[in-house]
Amino acid sequence: MSISMSKGKLRCVTEVCADCSSLDPSWASINKGVLLCDECCSIHRSLGRHISQIKSLKKGSWSPTLLQMVHTLNNHGVNNIWEHFLLDPSHSKSGRRKPQPKDPIHPVKADFIRAKHQMLLYAFRAGKDDTLISEDDLSRQLHSSVRTPNLETSLRLLVQGADPNYFHEEKGTTPLHVAAKAGQALQAELLVVNGADPGALNIQGKTPADIAWSLGHKDLADRLVECVHELTDRLAYYLCSRKPDHQNGQHFIVPELSDSLDLTELAKAARKKLQRLPNPLFEELAMDVYDEVDRREIESVWLSIQQMASNINLERSTVPFLPVNPEFSSTRNQGRQKLARFNARELASLIIDILSDAKRRQLPTTSSLILPQDTKEMSSSKPLKSHLQSVASTQQRKSEISDDEPLYDCVASDDDYLTPEEIARLAQQLTAKTNEERKNSERKPPDSIKGAESSILMFQNGPVDEIKQKIASRTQVTSGALSVMEENFKKQLAASEKEINDLKTEVRVLQTTVENLARENTELRGYIQRAGLALPPPSTPSSSPSPLPNGHEIESEPEQVPEVKSSKIPGQRPASMFEPREGLLHRGVGQPPHYVSASSNMAKWDKKRDPVGSEYDSPSNLIRPVVTQSLYHCSSPVPEEVVRRTDQVTKRIQELWASMQEPNRRDAFVPCAEKIKEAVTELTAIFPQNPGDDNIRSALISLTGSTARLQTECAGLQYSTRETLHSSERTFFLQQVRSCAYDIAKATKQLVTKYGVLSHS
Repeated sequence: MSISMSKGKLRCVTEVCADCSSLDPSWASINKGVLLCDECCSIHRSLGRHISQIKSLKKGSWSPTLLQMVHTLNNHGVNNIWEHFLLDPSHSKSGRRKPQPKDPIHPVKADFIRAKHQMLLYAFRAGKDDTLISEDDLSRQLHSSVRTPNLETSLRLLVQGADPNYFHEEKGTTPLHVAAKAGQALQAELLVVNGADPGALNIQGKTPADIAWSLGHKDLADRLVECVHELTDRLAYYLCSRKPDHQNGQHFIVPELSDSLDLTELAKAARKKLQRLPNPLFEELAMDVYDEVDRREIESVWLSIQQMASNINLERSTVPFLPVNPEFSSTRNQGRQKLARFNARELASLIIDILSDAKRRQLPTTSSLILPQDTKEMSSSKPLKSHLQSVASTQQRKSEISDDEPLYDCVASDDDYLTPEEIARLAQQLTAKTNEERKNSERKPPDSIKGAESSILMFQNGPVDEIKQKIASRTQVTSGALSVMEENFKKQLAASEKEINDLKTEVRVLQTTVENLARENTELRGYIQRAGLALPPPSTPSSSPSPLPNGHEIESEPEQVPEVKSSKIPGQRPASMFEPREGLLHRGVGQPPHYVSASSNMAKWDKKRDPVGSEYDSPSNLIRPVVTQSLYHCSSPVPEEVVRRTDQVTKRIQELWASMQEPNRRDAFVPCAEKIKEAVTELTAIFPQNPGDDNIRSALISLTGSTARLQTECAGLQYSTRETLHSSERTFFLQQVRSCAYDIAKATKQLVTKYGVLSHS
């Protein structure tokens, strides 16, 4: 519910939009601590909740302390943290300016907001203005700062990289424990918004809520308990507009669809898959559904704003699905976006299943809640002493089940079900008890029969014959349950045997494949020897593999495959399997081996077989293993080939320099960097992975590392050419690109000089 009274008390200054200075902002970015207008909020929504967490000030559901935290940060000028370099006098003449309220959303406001909040180009960053501080030091400062009411200092530390879940080894607490101990509710809200775990334990095994409660901060303790259950509370509130009463021990509400029908087989299978998910995957799914619920709630507010604000065109500002989070895998991002295709009923069913399973995973269940309706009265976690006690305990358990907890939503673990042996034992005890009662009734005198009947009627209203009929019916139910369980066990056993047979078949296929490969390798070794190539001595099974010049190891039967026509060799593999080795034997017997074609074909094959290799710029990916060099025992490449390939690198660097001199070729920086990377890859491919010469090794490491950095700096340089960025940013990236290019040229010169000396000697 909105806290309008709280908002009125907190507005001590004129509130404006943090991104364009518009008056009367109606939105807030919770994790940024700033207020936003409708237009700027539309851009924040497109960034995703991992960048900016948006909530409506007028129509959002706020806790009093969370709303107070946002207004306190905004009133204390926390926006200066995000616009630090814009306020710097040295950048006042830079041409970068803050958008005005009348500026268009696209591209002026959109580019500024993405640069400010997504790329953090203007934010305060330690290391440029101050001395570099380690993350551990920042976290220690945060651990001390949260005991004070200074929110701006805590947020500044979080922006610089302090860990909100930092565990102080000496004191045995996290920052949230410190804030709870000091009664700083706003600091606790700031920590939780930035990722602090409200359920973390200190060295004594206590949560922040326990600390706050023990020191008399009851409101803060209740709020921390709400933060622990924020996800399930938000999902339940989305369906039924009710939240659990945590103060009275009710932590979960599992709503029920009003028109719920029998589940289909597909729905039952989906629910079983959900229950089998490990806890980490289940948490990821629940968080994705939480983000989708947040998107839909904000979308509904958005539509109401569009209807009222006729002078603002927000049609382009809708977010039809969850934005991509680069920290997640592509599979998870696709699944998150597909949640938008769920209609209201489908999403409600998924939320109910998540709430039910979350309750099952956190709270213990009883067997009376998960067994079928006809056997529910028979089941108990303890052996039955008598039929009357079973009936009484069953009635008591039924009375404890509230209307808010439907039976089908409760899922039990394996420990909650009775085993067949326990059910059989209960049936035997029940039968023995019945026989004993019959014998006692026959032996008792007529005067004692009335007393026995009256004692029975004290527990249950009904004649003795009715009780016997119920006992007989329970026995039949037990027999039926045993037969059902036996049938299930047989099905599971059959499925396991089928899976074992399938695995055995796959193992046999793999063994056959390995034998064929071994035979083919033996034949190919003979072909290579007849062709006049030198082969390394085969290693015996007892000896350890010897390292190759390029850093790899020779297996017992190395797969060294020359190009051989498959049509003339019976039983040979298809020619497509020899693509990596094509071009090795384009010569007659007695001719010297052609080193250049082997290495060049290997580089071409790498580019053909690794189309996504350019996406990863780690230096380790630039030194590719040249497997075919083991055929010739190449301890070092040919000097002429080194010179030729270094010339290609120099030529690519000159092309990059030419594009930097021409203003019209600003989009060519990244392609030129890619060409330099390809040339460096071809150059490093002819060298062993672990060369013996220290100078060559250091030159190769410098070459690959500088190439990786060059791609990053070229991307930054290409982005900095936009008109919205200051020239100092372009100057910075230009210097970085020049430095990387110089390091590449220096490394190539070392290689050429080294092999030039070798060739003359």
